[in-house]
Amino acid sequence: MWVVLEDIPQAFPKERWYADREQVTILFHLHFNSWNRKLNIKHPYEYHWNEIFMHTVESLLPEKITTIIPVLHEQVKPLFMPLCCLSGDPNPTNWAMRENGDLVLFDFERIGYGHPAIDLAITMPGFGSMDGSLEKEIAQRYLSLWKKKGVDFPNTAAELEKQIVLAKLWISLDFLANHYMTLNENVIAYFIRGFSEKAEDFLRSI
Repeated sequence: MWVVLEDIPQAFPKERWYADREQVTILFHLHFNSWNRKLNIKHPYEYHWNEIFMHTVESLLPEKITTIIPVLHEQVKPLFMPLCCLSGDPNPTNWAMRENGDLVLFDFERIGYGHPAIDLAITMPGFGSMDGSLEKEIAQRYLSLWKKKGVDFPNTAAELEKQIVLAKLWISLDFLANHYMTLNENVIAYFIRGFSEKAEDFLRSI
């Protein structure tokens, strides 16, 4: 067995944290080349709705926001279909740049199978955009890569945008459910406020 270590000195520039073309392309290649295929992953991460943790998180949310939980539970189910391999955590801090400018993704602790919207949503810092512009740009760039391959993606641009929003909502709850006991009050408050605003906006759109 070989272990290869590489020093990647440069952080992913913050000005590129929003629908970066190279970032979206790297994720596309991972998804496209593993579409409807199982890779040799011994223990893939399982993406699912954790009922026990979610009930705990519900108690942290404002009462008016808890009404979205059953709605969200139903709408996120397609995200867990094992359509392709996901990196699992392509958040902006898990990318770096080689000296030649190549972008590199690391931290595959949550590698598994699911809908591409999960990876795409995680690339967005914070809770995405309140006007949907960032989600729209990511969806359009992603779908254009499928079009170049001459292959139809199973969702329209509008559907993918919605799935990215749904994925961001679920990811936020999942993170809070798994880490709330170790987070300080300010971080918990940030997540609750961000989730609440995003959830209210989503409810108005359906």
